[in-house]
Amino acid sequence: MNHRFIFVLSAIFALSLTVSGCEQLLSTTFAISMVTGTPDLANDDDPLLAAIGADALPSATNVIVGVGERDSITSTNPPSPIANAVVSINYNNNRVPLAANNEKGSYEASSVNGANLTYELGVEYKTSINANDETYNLAVIAPQGIPKENVVFSPTMSQDPLLQVNIHPNNTDLTIDWSSASGATKKQVLISLLKFTFLGDTENPFDYDEPSNWQANSSKPIFQNVPQSTSEMLDFFSKTPPTYIVIPGSKLTTGTYILLVTMVDIDGNTSDNLSLGSCAIAGRATAFSFMVE
Repeated sequence: MNHRFIFVLSAIFALSLTVSGCEQLLSTTFAISMVTGTPDLANDDDPLLAAIGADALPSATNVIVGVGERDSITSTNPPSPIANAVVSINYNNNRVPLAANNEKGSYEASSVNGANLTYELGVEYKTSINANDETYNLAVIAPQGIPKENVVFSPTMSQDPLLQVNIHPNNTDLTIDWSSASGATKKQVLISLLKFTFLGDTENPFDYDEPSNWQANSSKPIFQNVPQSTSEMLDFFSKTPPTYIVIPGSKLTTGTYILLVTMVDIDGNTSDNLSLGSCAIAGRATAFSFMVE
């Protein structure tokens, strides 16, 4: 958590949806929580994703929480990370503890690493933080993913009539526009582009039809705007939401790709002992595939 923490808090306040109680005006404890999920691709209407996506990129749910303490309500100094908090995410009578990561004041859990986490539409995800002899709470309802018809690519992709996959030209910028989606001007969108890696025998044509021979490493995206730490989350969500993003053509070389587009909801209705600007965030990815030739 770096010095940018303090300077974005006032901007994040503009994203908060509800202010409850004057106690928040006196609180010096800040928290931000983000829950994201990737869908099960086995039943996706994209034939390529349905064929190999579930094996190459299994469904996952991830949580990251950041907690910090400012010297006083008028202090302009960077807040100190709270490094010894006990943090959990609670949903559907499940309590999942979060572990501290490499960034002080930041805590995380992932189903990829065995955590009992699933992304369930319409379910409340409540973050509980025990620190400074107090309990702090944030909550958000998990929204559905952005509809595919609201995501437009430019240039328009062609389609291979035999393989039924979308084709984008090699080394050409790709613009992703979601301006037609409901709430597009008020909600941030996370973008992650992954490249499928073929693990089979390139000399054996039958290996290409085996889903387990394909893999997409979600920890090493080709391109992303997804915040990876608490300070990055605070910075990212303080900005005015754009309605499009451009992936440079230099990132798009020959190969097969999966694109994850996640529009998130932000809820500022937190416990009164958290400072204004604290918020909980949630969103589910919508997946697209294409080939670059």
